[in-house]
Amino acid sequence: MPGQKTQKELICSRDLLKLCYLVAALPFHELELEEQIRNSSVIALAKYEPSADGKMEAIIKEFLKNEPGAVIYYGLCDEHPSSSYCPKANTNYGDGLVISLAGSPATRLTSTELRRSAAFHMVHSLVR
Repeated sequence: MPGQKTQKELICSRDLLKLCYLVAALPFHELELEEQIRNSSVIALAKYEPSADGKMEAIIKEFLKNEPGAVIYYGLCDEHPSSSYCPKANTNYGDGLVISLAGSPATRLTSTELRRSAAFHMVHSLVR
C-alpha cells in the first residue's frame, strides 16, 4: 500500500532510532547491563584460543542475541580480529569475552572480558 513502509525499511528505521538513542544517552559502557542487552542488535560470546603464531584469537562460539534483519559479518567459529591479542608477560585478558554490536550492519559497541567459564553461563542466562 502507498505510504506504508516495507519490513526492510522498518528494520532500518528501528536500527537508526537505536543508534540515535545510544548517541544521545549515556555512553554504552555506562548503561546498566539490562540496557546494554536491550540496545544491542547482536551479542556474541567468544573464547580466546591460542594460534600457531602465539596470538590469542577471539573465536565466536555462540550468538546469544541476533535480531532479525541485523547484518553481521561474522559467523560461528570466526575470529573477531579486533578482540584478539598478543599475550604480554604478567597480563591476563580472561577466558573470553561478550561482544555487543548494534545497527545493521552491526558494529561493535563494547566488549567485556570474562574470567571464568561460570561467567559465560551467567551472561547466557541474562540474555535468554
